[in-house]
Amino acid sequence: MLSLLAVALAAVGTSEARIGGNDNWVRPAPGQDIDMRLLQDDANDAAQQINLRIVGNSDGKWNYYVQFATNNTFAAPATTCSAWTDDETITGTGSSTTYANLNTGGSYHNPSDIYQSPYLHKCKLEGLRPSTKYFYQALTSETLSFTTPPLAGTSEVFSAVVLADVGQTNYSNMTMTRAAEALETSGASSIIWPGDLSYADGYQPRWDTFGRLAQVLTGKGEIMWAGGNHELSSQEAWMAYQQRYAGTGPMWFTTQRGPMTLVSLCSYCNTGTDSPQYRWLEETLPTIDRALTPWLVVIFHAPMYCSDVSHQQEAEEMRVSMEPLFVEYGVDVVFSGHVHAYERTAPVNNYTVTECAPVHITIGDGGNREETANEFYQQPEWSLERDASFGFGTFDILDANLANWTWLRNPAGYFEFPGQTPFPVMPDYTIVDNAIWNRTACRT
Repeated sequence: MLSLLAVALAAVGTSEARIGGNDNWVRPAPGQDIDMRLLQDDANDAAQQINLRIVGNSDGKWNYYVQFATNNTFAAPATTCSAWTDDETITGTGSSTTYANLNTGGSYHNPSDIYQSPYLHKCKLEGLRPSTKYFYQALTSETLSFTTPPLAGTSEVFSAVVLADVGQTNYSNMTMTRAAEALETSGASSIIWPGDLSYADGYQPRWDTFGRLAQVLTGKGEIMWAGGNHELSSQEAWMAYQQRYAGTGPMWFTTQRGPMTLVSLCSYCNTGTDSPQYRWLEETLPTIDRALTPWLVVIFHAPMYCSDVSHQQEAEEMRVSMEPLFVEYGVDVVFSGHVHAYERTAPVNNYTVTECAPVHITIGDGGNREETANEFYQQPEWSLERDASFGFGTFDILDANLANWTWLRNPAGYFEFPGQTPFPVMPDYTIVDNAIWNRTACRT
């Protein structure tokens, strides 16, 4: 179990450690998107692009959406799903929809430029017990499984994998495959993904190929999202992102898991002090019950702190307006993406190391087709660890005050997508960075 690493390190008083290093590391070259022909699936009635989203809880149990697509040409099949344990079976029904969008550079009066999505289904499973492993099917899909998270206010460990800026290259496949393995072997329940999913960039069929590639991960844990620039630009305008993954609700929200309240914000909505998003945040943070959920985590796409040359101070307006609220109300950790590298800060406020200020994690190293951001400024005092390599993180909240963070770097070199020439044995990942965060002194 991944959290056992945290327990072991805490036992010997370790607070943070760089476990790996850059010695003999083969820096990844920019990767091309996987050939779409390798990611096609034209079978009608077959559930594909499966992903999971929590839509609340009631009577001490979770409600989930199992979201998926089918390629039916004329009519959508009845949306059904089921989940089971050794002693219960839950069946669900739902609804289906479809949408059309214009591919970037296309003409609205040319039918071949207009993309029509497959049928997109939301099947609701209600009354799932917390901290329980379920097996499930969407329609007649293969049997998959997921573990539900603990409810707010419980003392159980909450565990998640964290990644962003993923895309659909061989590197992306490597990141998601190993993140899925980490999810399963640890019994973790959740995925935290602060933006940039498919890198379709206006070519809509790439949302379908991404969904098929990503199912290895998105079908194994519920996901908490924040939108990135690649979900907005190139005529995307949040449409595919919301219809397929995040839902059509607000672009900023709060949700609770075990000892954590997570706040998801929008980097590409107005963030100034006169904005609706800021006013919502200002009103929401004081209402969070820190006795119920002592950990407060915030996610958004563009990082407030970045010592990489790439995307310098793109979130400065957001930092100036919202960081004082983060400090006042005791935000513990901020996860962002956007910069294609990994970086972990000390607790920092206004570019100054400050006890009990938030720790910022940039995790935009998921493996997309754009190259790693391998040019840094001289390392400032607030930057503790940084590495321009692909990988993902694991996040374990152990109790009201202790959490473990681990960053795992993808293997060196280039991994071929299955069907081309895969390695006979997947190379090992390297745990490069590990930190135990003890926030006891910050609880008031």
